[in-house]
Amino acid sequence: MCMEDTPAAAGNVPEGTPPTTPQTPAAESAIGDKMLLLDNAADAEEAPSAAGAPAARQFGIRANCGQVVVHMLLSVLVGMLLRLTIFPQSMMAAELTEATAAPSNATAPEENTGFHPYQTAFLVSFGVTKAVFNLFIGRAADRFGRRVCHLIGWGFGAVLAAVLLSASGSWRVIVLANVALGAMQAVTWSTNIFMVMDILGPTRRAAASAASNAAGYLSSSATAFLAAYLVDAYGYTAAFQGVAVCSAAGLLISLSAKETLPFVTAEAALEGDDDGDEEAAPPRRHPLRATAMHSNNHRVRTIGEEIAEWRNTAWQTTGGNPSAGVNCMVGLAVNMLTGLVWGYLLIWIKNQHLGTFRTALVNAVYSFTKGILLVPSGLLSDALGRRRPMIAAGLALLLVGLAFFAAAGLPGAEETTVFLRLLSGALALGVGTGLIYPVISASVGDHTPPEERATALGVFRFWRDLGYAAGGLLPALLVSSVHSRTSFVATNVAFAGVIGVVLVVYLCVYRERVAREGAAGVE
Repeated sequence: MCMEDTPAAAGNVPEGTPPTTPQTPAAESAIGDKMLLLDNAADAEEAPSAAGAPAARQFGIRANCGQVVVHMLLSVLVGMLLRLTIFPQSMMAAELTEATAAPSNATAPEENTGFHPYQTAFLVSFGVTKAVFNLFIGRAADRFGRRVCHLIGWGFGAVLAAVLLSASGSWRVIVLANVALGAMQAVTWSTNIFMVMDILGPTRRAAASAASNAAGYLSSSATAFLAAYLVDAYGYTAAFQGVAVCSAAGLLISLSAKETLPFVTAEAALEGDDDGDEEAAPPRRHPLRATAMHSNNHRVRTIGEEIAEWRNTAWQTTGGNPSAGVNCMVGLAVNMLTGLVWGYLLIWIKNQHLGTFRTALVNAVYSFTKGILLVPSGLLSDALGRRRPMIAAGLALLLVGLAFFAAAGLPGAEETTVFLRLLSGALALGVGTGLIYPVISASVGDHTPPEERATALGVFRFWRDLGYAAGGLLPALLVSSVHSRTSFVATNVAFAGVIGVVLVVYLCVYRERVAREGAAGVE
């Protein structure tokens, strides 16, 4: 059932303002800019009002219930496809360890089971590809539209399914298949979040990010058990057949998704120069934007202009704006831990002989806790009008989770104690990530003009998703044996050190900049 959300009262002249009030030159210029922005919308059908303010689209769930449902279904399928791909590969990686150790040292496997990068190469190929595609998908979505990019993403899903089903157990082919998985996840999930953010409007950014991520990660956590069952009962091929089903369903449902760029144009026109922020709004950062959109409104921009504008937004998001830059650092650190959970942690658990079901349960607790908290976290952050407390608290909880993981590896702990500590660590990591994930995407949006938001979010997601590759590779530098508890403890302590540094830097650098209610056409 769709919840009611008050639509934008865009285009209304504030009460008490006489319609005949003389306009200053600056005001006339601002009004002209808004009208030009509105004319650029692909399906902006309504003309500006007499007072010069454009009649904007209605933001929120109530006015766009059908499209919100479509995007939630698509998020569910993205999450299912991810788990049906990643979980079987983690189990295959653990078997690679056992197969390598058995022939040469069957009686003392701990002495010959070092952790090698090829065991988590599937995470590296996935993370790097997803990061690179994220870097450009935001600009493509701003330039060519969200919908066409989203459809292309599901095309990558079909390629992924075909490669997985033809792999015949070849680990090299599986690793290469994750290039398609990274491309598919980057394009489909990124554009899904862009579109939900566009629809819900500027004061519901965290809720929009939360809704898309929650649907995906809750379905992912539930699918972990399905993946474990399929692998145990029917083998890896059965799980990969599920990937094909999800890809086909996603492609069909995405055909009913509508373009959301008109919402972006309406938001940019309504925002004007009034941001209502705690710190001064950054300037519209590139002079080519003004030249292209105002002086030559109907001129197609050159490739050089497009590159210069993308490069400027990428720089501002990465570090030119310190608050946006530190968000990228936090995102990378969070996904580094996700890479740790999906790769080394699951391989270590499997080699502790805790069983496939317990391994899936630890994985599912992390994803489910994360997913269930995304929407409340996003709503709370939007209601408070603050991002910093949620992100700082989330980082602190990540430290707690890593402490539980390290405790699970202490010598002398019994099997049941190890399992309970692992569950506790997964729970704390899930809560911490659930607090951070929707809020940090919204925070990037807070520090970016609406018409540049998808580009900026793409750059942010590039840095964030490099964390998957880091989480897959770093354990190889620290782990002497996949059976060794000492190595497991040392790895978690090292990761905790990284998170601790990120927390300190975040608290020192980040400054709030959140749109107030009514600041951009939402009341």
